[in-house]
Amino acid sequence: MTDQETYRGVVYPTDCDVMGHMNIAAFVRAFDQATQHLFHQLGSDPTEPLRGEWGWADVKLTVEYLGEARPGDLLYIVSRPEALGGRSITHRHELRNAATGAPLATATFITVRFDLRARRAAPLPDALREAAAVWIAAWGANAP
Repeated sequence: MTDQETYRGVVYPTDCDVMGHMNIAAFVRAFDQATQHLFHQLGSDPTEPLRGEWGWADVKLTVEYLGEARPGDLLYIVSRPEALGGRSITHRHELRNAATGAPLATATFITVRFDLRARRAAPLPDALREAAAVWIAAWGANAP
């Protein structure tokens, strides 16, 4: 298994700062949307938080900016899980320019499964753990 595409979008002028570059908020918004798609691909039900049951809490985010994105640029993100904890998943995203393939930024998150009723971290669901473990093992075997 390889990185999966989890996001496609375009940079709008409202996504940019006064220097005409895509701003931090727009980068993080794209990475957050990619996270939702990645977790869905791993079997997470995106409607759970709406029912007040289970959710996710990002507890650490590291972003590395590699290039500029400007209005009109077409973007995509590829993502993968990287590691599993008892209650957390580490996942990585790479935002690229769709026209050139050039990497523009990477983000690595540590995200905790969250019990919305008890208001505390909870164990990862077995099905999600198993799906992520298969993906992590396959990616590791194909690493450069």
